[in-house]
Amino acid sequence: MGRKTLVGSLFLLSATILVFEFSSLDMYLQHFLYNSLSQHWTVDASDPLWRNIFYVYPKKLIFLFAAVIASFGVYWWKKKTHLEWRRGCVRVLLSLTTVVLLAIGGKEVTRVHCPNALKEFGGAAPYVKLLEKYPSDYNDKRGNCFPAGHASGGFALFSLYFLFRQKKYQRLGWAIGFVLGWAMGGYQMLKGAHFLSHTLVTMFLSLVLISAIHLALERSENHHQASTP
Repeated sequence: MGRKTLVGSLFLLSATILVFEFSSLDMYLQHFLYNSLSQHWTVDASDPLWRNIFYVYPKKLIFLFAAVIASFGVYWWKKKTHLEWRRGCVRVLLSLTTVVLLAIGGKEVTRVHCPNALKEFGGAAPYVKLLEKYPSDYNDKRGNCFPAGHASGGFALFSLYFLFRQKKYQRLGWAIGFVLGWAMGGYQMLKGAHFLSHTLVTMFLSLVLISAIHLALERSENHHQASTP
């Protein structure tokens, strides 16, 4: 990951927002996942098995993983050993923190409702896209669904790429972030908690942030090495 990833992800992020803003792809897919006769989604949000597998346990595992990475990073920092591993740990921790916090904070700004809150799917809210305004006679503008906060934890693990030097392990780290992010995001879509665009935007936004963090740290590290006698 580097400048190419940053530029490419910015382009795909912008393209995704525009495509879904000027199309009905989101609603088409969610109608496919929703049974209007039984008024149920493909996955029951109250089912404890699916909730534990795709919602509860992934969040706990990511938090535990972050704690382990932080512990190793602090240990190696004090010992002044394993320079490359230390740098990788810093990138992973900063990525996890930044991606998740930005996703959570972004919800407070966008105020987009989840599919299961919309009139088309048994809720009360009108369908309003990211760049649209709510109708003047609608007062409940407390949507809390964009970007996808749950999936952001999985996509933040794209940063595992930086823990390794060998290409095959770098690809494995990238794949873990991709698979976990879509497993978490896909579950939310299947139970009506997110549109496809929410998850796609979160994925590309994660890549933008992770690439930017890496480039900023790399520049700082190179400057430090150049200034060290």
